[in-house]
Amino acid sequence: MLDWGTFFSDDHETKPRTMSKRNSDNDAPSPASSTEQARRAARSARLAVTGLVSAVAVALAAGAIVYSITRANAYIGTVDGHRIDKADYDLQMTARRHQIESQFGADLGGPQGQEMLASARRQTIDALIDRQIFLDEAASRGITVTDAEVQTQLGAIRSQFPSEQSFHAALDKAGFSEDALRRQVQDGVLVRKLRDALTKDATVSEAEARAFYNSHQQQFTHPEEVEASHILVKTPAEAAKIEAKLKKGANFASLARKYSIDTGSKNQGGDLGFFPRGRMVPAFEKAAFALQPGQISSPVHTQFGYHIIKGGPHRPASVEPFSKVRTQVIQQLLQQQQDVEFQAWEAKARQRAHVYIRPEFEPLAPATGAGAALGPGSAGSAVPPTTAGATH
Repeated sequence: MLDWGTFFSDDHETKPRTMSKRNSDNDAPSPASSTEQARRAARSARLAVTGLVSAVAVALAAGAIVYSITRANAYIGTVDGHRIDKADYDLQMTARRHQIESQFGADLGGPQGQEMLASARRQTIDALIDRQIFLDEAASRGITVTDAEVQTQLGAIRSQFPSEQSFHAALDKAGFSEDALRRQVQDGVLVRKLRDALTKDATVSEAEARAFYNSHQQQFTHPEEVEASHILVKTPAEAAKIEAKLKKGANFASLARKYSIDTGSKNQGGDLGFFPRGRMVPAFEKAAFALQPGQISSPVHTQFGYHIIKGGPHRPASVEPFSKVRTQVIQQLLQQQQDVEFQAWEAKARQRAHVYIRPEFEPLAPATGAGAALGPGSAGSAVPPTTAGATH
């Protein structure tokens, strides 16, 4: 099952004031470490290459949901007499193919690629079976989705792209229409509401929350940080010139805007915000953490050029008190408990369901016979159920 948490994690967040960013190939780099720069590049690459697949994966993981297009005799099997349309299977396989190609760069024609595709087919069939189980249960409980709920989720997906043009380009690249995405999101919201209904009685006690907090102190610990600004130039002569201006009382932020080649921070007067140890390259970090607030360093040489650094406030390492994170802890534990309860319900529902998969779509089924008919929790006869012609 695809995981939309993978794609909508804080990897997509930007923090323009805590780290300098490069705007073009000609821009000067910030003093961030090479590891940090690689992490930033990876973030941008993932958004550019897998942006749409990320959005698709969001709906899939919320309940492995794909939209239905009814076509006569185009189905891969049934769940309790409801058809799984081949169009749904094709759509989800398209998403999984793109994910494999973009994340792993696999040659789908080679042995490794074929193995990944076989696994993707199994996952797709499982996802589609779960989809129908979820939809049937939601219908029995009268759970519906409003257009406003769908629009909110679509807006969150669109916000992951810098422009409508890039959103539509990614949509086209992945082979999805806007209507397909909308239907996926609609079903994803439906499954989330079903999960909430099934786990509404889950609770977390104060004692449980405090016990978790006490045994996971590191999760609530903030490292030592310092705030700093800098002016980055290419040569020692330029650095000396700026240093002289500062000694005569020139404004640091004004000089940064005029002379700094770090385009990520110059427009903020060189402000880099707060950062912990390990974020910047060693020489820059050592100088920044040694400065007192308002103190200005001599030029510091790194592989990026010559920095004149202005010190800012220091924040010592600290642990957030339980009273401040209590709500966060309870929500985290409640989420975990709801996940466990929903998965348990899903496993039982899967055992009760009567599932039939046509042989040409069942990766693990024999190549002969009419198909695999699965009764509640175990394999049944190889004869399609009499309800195979039903539609949902």
